[in-house]
Amino acid sequence: MYNPANIMMLPRLIPRGGNIEEEKDLVNKRNCESNVSKSVAILSKNLLDFILQSIILLSMKFIDREEEIKKLKEFQGKGLVLLYGRRRVGKTTLLKMALPERETLYYQCARIPKEIMYRELTGILGQRVKEPVVSSFHVKTFEDFLLLFERHMKRKNLVIDEVGYLFDADPSFSSMLQRFVDRRGKNIGIYLSGSTVGIIERELSSRAPLWGRFDLVLELKPLRFKHFVEYIGKDTPFRKTASLYAILGGVPYHWERVPLKRNLFEVVREGFLSPHAPLYNEVEFLLREELREIHNYFAILSAIASGRRKHGEIADVSGVPVQSLSKYLEVLEKLGWIEGLRPAGERKRRALWYIKDNLFRFWFRYVFPHRHMIEMGMTDKVLEIIKNTWEMFMGEAYERIAIEVVEEMIKEGILPPVQELGRWWNKKVEVDILGLNEKKEWVIAGEVKWGYFSSRDLAGFMEKIKALPFRKSRDAKILLFSGKGFRCSLPKGVMGIKGDRIVL
Repeated sequence: MYNPANIMMLPRLIPRGGNIEEEKDLVNKRNCESNVSKSVAILSKNLLDFILQSIILLSMKFIDREEEIKKLKEFQGKGLVLLYGRRRVGKTTLLKMALPERETLYYQCARIPKEIMYRELTGILGQRVKEPVVSSFHVKTFEDFLLLFERHMKRKNLVIDEVGYLFDADPSFSSMLQRFVDRRGKNIGIYLSGSTVGIIERELSSRAPLWGRFDLVLELKPLRFKHFVEYIGKDTPFRKTASLYAILGGVPYHWERVPLKRNLFEVVREGFLSPHAPLYNEVEFLLREELREIHNYFAILSAIASGRRKHGEIADVSGVPVQSLSKYLEVLEKLGWIEGLRPAGERKRRALWYIKDNLFRFWFRYVFPHRHMIEMGMTDKVLEIIKNTWEMFMGEAYERIAIEVVEEMIKEGILPPVQELGRWWNKKVEVDILGLNEKKEWVIAGEVKWGYFSSRDLAGFMEKIKALPFRKSRDAKILLFSGKGFRCSLPKGVMGIKGDRIVL
């Protein structure tokens, strides 16, 4: 039976576009008269969204992450753990997989006053231990709550999700947690989970109160291409799998929002090309959640997605002054959305900038520039634009997949180890894959073609290798990647890879 009180046990969510200032005014106006009723009012707005996310999480096939689960379990009931990573990457799901539900209290923070969060925490604790009097306790600091939690749930686990909001709302949070750990020891398991990278890095600095207190600091990164292959099924044709990964990236939440079994461009249509499509506003939502001033970030990402790589080019197109550009690029790079690449073996060259996150790259290339057309219902026209440029779009995406394949082959001992792996280029020549050993000799060189690999392509690549400014190692390997196959005979010592599998 539906019981409003049970909503107290749900993670707190603020609706997209929700006005936090209005909520604060409401709190002040009512003078915090009813803790439970406020919590129910805020959470009920998000009940449908929460149910949807819960269904998605429950339906997910859990891919990889075995090592992370093992590490998280080590500190149940007795440690301080920080789990962080970008939004939607699966932190909450991972914690729920690792920690037994009966021995764990979960709470999800939001952009609201600390008083409401602490009152909700005591309310949830009171319900969990079935002692209504606990819910009425008025705690002023996080240390007060931890003492209360320890008294009633010793050797149990407390999960504070989206802890960045609590760091912001309560400047004393870190020092109160530090004091509790230093005075009481670690006889409960405290798991902090956060997505706000800037805040997390600040709290991990050597000057922060929690410096040296964490038993485990774990960054959860997006899953790799091999995990997506496992998820979608190895029987799916490689070119479709690679194309879907180029659109969605390594975040399982995004995989679950689209009909992966359908035709590639049907996935694009249903996932992105409607104002009501599940991923139409996703990138904008992520930007607004992480960044306070998004105008310049939008302009920079759009410039990079359009092919501008150099500082000056990005500044000219985005309108961001070149002297201010570096700080914006640094923030976006820390968030894992872009990356600055230099030729392998050349540290002094200035970086060229690329969008690293696949979802962002697709969205800024095809959705953001055509939003007016999408909102006018011109879906077919936008889809035609995508189809006409898809082979070019996939060229860069396949290069990234090929690098991942090479990394896996090195781990498996198929290829020799390298000290540095990346691309190499100068004004005349570009080598898609180059691996260097500690002697600065090249041990791996590769060319990547999304289409067929021809005799002309082979001859051209062999000439490129001669232009490399590095000596060739004795155990050097030459790799040729093709998304479709080979229309040439490969010389001895050259390895051919169709898709992601060695064929020659």
